[in-house]
Amino acid sequence: MKYVSKVKCSNDIKKDIEKAVLLIGGFPIKKGDVVLLKPNYVVDKPYPVSTSKDALKAVAELLYKNGAKKVIIGESSYSNTRKAMENQGAFAAAKETNSDAIVFDEENWQERQINEKTVHIPEVFEHVDKVVFLCNLKTHTDARFTASLKHSIGCIKLKERTDHSKMEFFVPEVASLFKPDLCIIDARKVFVTEGPSSGEIRDPNLILASKDRIALDVEGLKILKSYEADNLLEFEPWDFPTIKLAIKLGLGAKSEKDYEVREE
Repeated sequence: MKYVSKVKCSNDIKKDIEKAVLLIGGFPIKKGDVVLLKPNYVVDKPYPVSTSKDALKAVAELLYKNGAKKVIIGESSYSNTRKAMENQGAFAAAKETNSDAIVFDEENWQERQINEKTVHIPEVFEHVDKVVFLCNLKTHTDARFTASLKHSIGCIKLKERTDHSKMEFFVPEVASLFKPDLCIIDARKVFVTEGPSSGEIRDPNLILASKDRIALDVEGLKILKSYEADNLLEFEPWDFPTIKLAIKLGLGAKSEKDYEVREE
């Protein structure tokens, strides 16, 4: 059985994230693993646009606690990635946890094919033992919503992300190139209009975690849809084009019978 956890936040983000991951069976880390931790710095703006420093630092510390030999924090932004990571605390979090921080744009890339499209992914994915996604939850003007499936878009070259008219279909295709071992959503704050870099904010005050991206995103969509707002979330969660194509591509749960929600 697969699980999605929903933990109501206290004033201790590290404790809340640890609880959320323990509810789904714990961190999938073996002693000595090198772990790539991918946050979200879509542009150089603070949380909930970007990953918060406190959540990033907490996840890195928990990965070390559970056996990681080295944590590598890596990202590619739509703006100046190095500046965004610097200003939003990624490099500071790396330094404070003895982790490495890399800018995907400055690394070597490997070519991959998606149908007839050619994209490139950072070579670092081939040299780590585990991958952890630390995501935000938001509405999105091009993809309707962004959570763990769309998180993979930040793992390809910027020039290859530009066909916004087909973004909600492109998302699961890109997601099929990656197999994160754990996905965590920091849903203390979310956008329920516009997105991903501005919009109306609500405060679910939740941490979600799962090893199944489809199940996690469906539960995230339920949260976003629980708020009355002018957005593009007119479908039922399982009927979103991104979710339906992700199922077709075999990226996770096919229905709610495939997983259990654990709340605390």
